[in-house]
Amino acid sequence: TVLATGLTAADMDKSVKFGRSGEFTATGDGSATVGGAQEIKTVDVKLNQLTAQVRLKAINVTFAEGVSESSKVTLEKVELLNRKIDATITNPNSGTTLTKETKTLNKLLAKGANANLATFNTFPNDGTNKAAALAFTVAVEGKWNKVAKEYVINPPTIEGEDGFTNGTDPHQYIEAGYIYNLTVNATVTSENIDCELIFNVLPWDLVEEEISYVDIPTIAEGRFLEWENLGSNGNIETNSATLFITNPAQTFTGTFRLDDPKGATWYASLIPVEGDIDAFGFVDGFSSGTIADGKDAVIKIKSNHTSPQQTNKVRLEIVVKTPDGNTMIVNVLDDDVYGANTRMTIVQNKQ
Repeated sequence: TVLATGLTAADMDKSVKFGRSGEFTATGDGSATVGGAQEIKTVDVKLNQLTAQVRLKAINVTFAEGVSESSKVTLEKVELLNRKIDATITNPNSGTTLTKETKTLNKLLAKGANANLATFNTFPNDGTNKAAALAFTVAVEGKWNKVAKEYVINPPTIEGEDGFTNGTDPHQYIEAGYIYNLTVNATVTSENIDCELIFNVLPWDLVEEEISYVDIPTIAEGRFLEWENLGSNGNIETNSATLFITNPAQTFTGTFRLDDPKGATWYASLIPVEGDIDAFGFVDGFSSGTIADGKDAVIKIKSNHTSPQQTNKVRLEIVVKTPDGNTMIVNVLDDDVYGANTRMTIVQNKQ
């Protein structure tokens, strides 16, 4: 939040000016003349977060014994009750105006986790008037009309962990500068929905990122990088994870298999280490591919020099780009064979 105000002539004399050496005149209301080049000073400006955020992080749906898992569970709406919408810069707790913010979703909930359902921003609410509360309405097809749940946001029972305490006092209400994540474990019964609410309070500047295991590149069991039919064309030094090319006319084929992430793209690259940067190349069509069940990744590498006048060396690197745009380097070497080495080096010695 920025507070703007009118400047007087005295204020302008104190303000930072940008210009050429010499005199210049600031014209306009309250103008002043400044002589000489002005020194620019750098100062630290501390910013404080004046608001808080309340999130319905997830609803985890399970079904009690005897309740059909085909029953449709719909999250109709989520509300933040007694949301404070006013405050001052100097005192975030000063506001008194409370309101209700409603997000109408009509979202069909799947069995299991349903994440990132609703987010609300609010100024701090110390409960002096009315405490803030998260409310949501759920309907289950064929069971009963609907169920409304309401929870006051005051996680005072969990102490001693980062994010749950402010100084030595546990959070008793919504405070500025924190994110209040609420997860609901919901069990659908024949007559109701039994809910357990879990608070997770984090400082605003703490970055939280969830990574699913299916988003992490994973080598299929026993399908690490292997080179086909080396014979007398090349040999591998396992303690340094180095493939030495002895027959420059040979195309070298390597295979490995990735299980996850499905639909992601893998790319192979040759990073120059020594000698000619163009000493090696890929056979067209054999330097990338898509990860799918039971599908091998195949790379084909060839030397561009039949009789190199210097030792040429490159490092083979495999990168995976996930469907959501994340990029990760993958170790395709078997540590039982190559130990702590995580990249294969390819070398063609001077001849």
